[in-house]
Amino acid sequence: MKHSINLNYWKRSTGPTGQCLGTEINQDLYAECANLHKMVTGDHLSKMALYGIALDHARDVKRDNPMAQIQHTASAIMGVMLVELRSYLRTQKRRKRPVLEVTDVFETISVSNLRELSCQRRGPVTRVKIVNG
Repeated sequence: MKHSINLNYWKRSTGPTGQCLGTEINQDLYAECANLHKMVTGDHLSKMALYGIALDHARDVKRDNPMAQIQHTASAIMGVMLVELRSYLRTQKRRKRPVLEVTDVFETISVSNLRELSCQRRGPVTRVKIVNG
């Protein structure tokens, strides 16, 4: 008798993604925050903006405590940021006119407007005309 086994496994990424979204929980939180951010602001949530904030604070912790590991500290900071961002975005989603100015979400993190966490707009693609000769 043959048995089939379904295996699901999760592999940690490398670089800033592995350092900040190093757990399945953080990745799920990011996905939820990205959807809420799109509903509230109309823009996509930038991973790099969040990575920059989390890694800057993780480096500060590393400077204060040399035994700390950036990988684990950044993941923890990112988790706290995403939970706070999710709760703020949920309350703004319920409003008819969302308030994009962030005043009380992040106590020590400087984000004054939700648009700071949005992906930057890209300009038109410039095409180069190749001329033979």
